[in-house]
Amino acid sequence: LRFESATFEEVVKKMERWYDVKITVDPAINIKERYTMTIKTESLRELLQLLSKTTDMDYEINENHVLIKNSR
Repeated sequence: LRFESATFEEVVKKMERWYDVKITVDPAINIKERYTMTIKTESLRELLQLLSKTTDMDYEINENHVLIKNSR
């Protein structure tokens, strides 16, 4: 996965396709924030952990559904 100045919203859409999951994002998350990164071998959980270090977010994984919520 490669992101070049992609919004959080674009990152989420690509993650949904790549990992075959449905992702729900809390409206309090800034979906217009931009990201540039290349992901080579990370699992979904590893990618979410990486994003949580750069974004004020927590997440829950329940089978094929991911909930991304504000960490505040």
